[in-house]
Amino acid sequence: MASDRISKLPDSILSRILSWLPIKDAVSTSILSTRWRYLFVSMLNLDVDLHIFRRSPPHTIKSFTNFVDKMLFVHTQGRIELFQLNYINVSGIDASRVCGWICAALWRGVKDLDLGFARESNNIPVLPTALLFTEKTLVRLKLLIPYVMTVPAHVCLPTLKTLVLGSVVFEDDESVKRLISSCPVLEHLSISYCDMGNIKCLNISNPSLKSLTLVFDYNRIHLTFGIVIDLPCLVDFRYIGCAAESYSMGNMPSLVTADIDLSFERFPIPSEGVGFVKVFEGIGNVKSLHLTIDLEAVWFPTEKVPSCVVDQLKEFEVIHFDDDSSLFKMVTYILKNATVLENLTVNSSRVLNAEEQLKITKKLLSLPRSSTKCQVIAF
Repeated sequence: MASDRISKLPDSILSRILSWLPIKDAVSTSILSTRWRYLFVSMLNLDVDLHIFRRSPPHTIKSFTNFVDKMLFVHTQGRIELFQLNYINVSGIDASRVCGWICAALWRGVKDLDLGFARESNNIPVLPTALLFTEKTLVRLKLLIPYVMTVPAHVCLPTLKTLVLGSVVFEDDESVKRLISSCPVLEHLSISYCDMGNIKCLNISNPSLKSLTLVFDYNRIHLTFGIVIDLPCLVDFRYIGCAAESYSMGNMPSLVTADIDLSFERFPIPSEGVGFVKVFEGIGNVKSLHLTIDLEAVWFPTEKVPSCVVDQLKEFEVIHFDDDSSLFKMVTYILKNATVLENLTVNSSRVLNAEEQLKITKKLLSLPRSSTKCQVIAF
């Protein structure tokens, strides 16, 4: 008989292996032998997906919830690395029970907490915010929950490095500012499709943040609040949606990449020193900028040309270029003002035939250039 080398591994290693299996598979290993009978109770990762029980019979739901209760309340050896809860209203699982699971995970020093509650849920549990926002072991926190996020005055997350917020309703300006600034080692922050109805100014200030993603509801015409960003260590910046009412961009000397998507902007971006113009001024030292924008919202400064265009821009590429007047004006503007530009690439192969491409190439090559080193590449 072949030797069972896996069973001879230490419990700590076997527990970690089981932690990466779905709960059902991990529990099924208990029938392999007496060696495996109780190993599953020391799992480091717990992924509770209640969607799969939406149409299950009552006895199945009861059996599963009893199992989760035992895992969290009875078998309490050691800490939990990850607790992931995908919650939807299921008959037989009330909100108080779900809240108890979350509390138990926090009490056991969870490092990675991932909570996703469906928008259609009408019985969302009240989160233990006093416990949640003072947990000293949390390294990653993901809240995809359509609820009013109440941030206590004594919030402190000393080890949190990643914070992901989606669908939450922000209570007020100060609570958001307090949450972000109370994470001394925060590196990654993502705010997506959150309810900003109570917000007048979204203030994002943190000395350690390296990556910021902001995704706003593109069904709105314009955002009705201002945005203040002060992130001296920011390396990567991503912005998707529509323009806010105003911007104040602090110095971001470490910025390397920026991805700006305003393709859903319904009206032209203001050009008189307000609106999204301030964003371009704030990211003036970025190394690489990817800009997706609606043609009607293309912005052309008429007075002061940004220094990033004049003194820093070396490569500029336009994708899906055609002979549209707005795009042509943009290319003309870049060639005229970019003094150190080395390559301007125009890709029109998807929208123009060969004859049209040749015509537009000749037109582009005839444009005046500020940079003597600039090469225009059109295809």
